[in-house]
Amino acid sequence: MTNAPHPIRKAFAWVGVVLFALALGTGAWFFGASLARPPASVASPATNAAINVALYFLFAAHHSAMARTRAKQWVTTLVGEGSERSVYVWIASLLFIALCLLWRPLPGYVWQFDGVLGWVARTVQVLGLGVVATSALALDSGDLTGLGQLRGGHDESAPSLSPPLDVISTWGPYGWVRHPIYLGTLLLMVGAPEMTTGRLLFMVATTVYVVVAIPWEERTLVSTFGRQYVDYQRQIRWRLVPRVY
Repeated sequence: MTNAPHPIRKAFAWVGVVLFALALGTGAWFFGASLARPPASVASPATNAAINVALYFLFAAHHSAMARTRAKQWVTTLVGEGSERSVYVWIASLLFIALCLLWRPLPGYVWQFDGVLGWVARTVQVLGLGVVATSALALDSGDLTGLGQLRGGHDESAPSLSPPLDVISTWGPYGWVRHPIYLGTLLLMVGAPEMTTGRLLFMVATTVYVVVAIPWEERTLVSTFGRQYVDYQRQIRWRLVPRVY
């Protein structure tokens, strides 16, 4: 019989779940509404862009560095078994919310599609949403939110947007690429019928981060799961975009 988690540990994990949901909602509002309304002019757009890149780098640096095995082990020594993932969720969620709220405005549009092109763009977004939603069905939500550790789940992998290895399959988007949630997220962004300068900068920063982070993330997964993940890589050759990357 396993011991029940301490009430404080349990409360900490559930607050992390709330923060995780709040971060998702903030991100949807940020890209869907806030970045959709650029000001007519900005005093120092270059300065604002540099600040935005720095904010994104801060979030991305934590997201990747704290996902590594040594960093997770270090956090575990501080907070004990069962709360490491929740600490990660707390910090990552708060940093992402701060990124969205502190993002500096940028003026103008890169493109504005209406008519047929507008519908094509929206179709890309719907496709992206479908890829994200379908891929999420293969994920253990406890692994992402920290509840997996609380209830004694595996939660052994780096916090990646790949399915847990004990339930991995090639069904749906996971039969196309190894990181379909990243793909779906980028489709949601690039399909915006009205691409503001702020949206473009956020999309470019996200794309650069994803391309750089995936190999690093997969090295950790190979180190953790060995041949099991190597076999998955051989079976599904493409990381992000079929026949491209």
